[in-house]
Amino acid sequence: TARLVVGPIGSNNTNIVFAADGAGVIELAPADYCHPSIWMLAKQKNMSYGLVTTDQVDGNMNMVANVDTVCDVARRMLSQPLVLREECV
Repeated sequence: TARLVVGPIGSNNTNIVFAADGAGVIELAPADYCHPSIWMLAKQKNMSYGLVTTDQVDGNMNMVANVDTVCDVARRMLSQPLVLREECV
């Protein structure tokens, strides 16, 4: 069972319903993104949630994420659960 799920914004992240309660999810999204659906799903499953902002490259939602930032957030989430973000709710 996965302890941490990492993915770009989109409906594919709804697959966290199959993850174990208490696992973590990191969502990759442009800085102006604010849609709390995955955050709310994570909250329902008692999962830690992290949002890593990316640079949007073009109008097709192609994004570039800083790998070091993603790895840092992942390490923190695996060592100690993060508080669920509330800013977008």
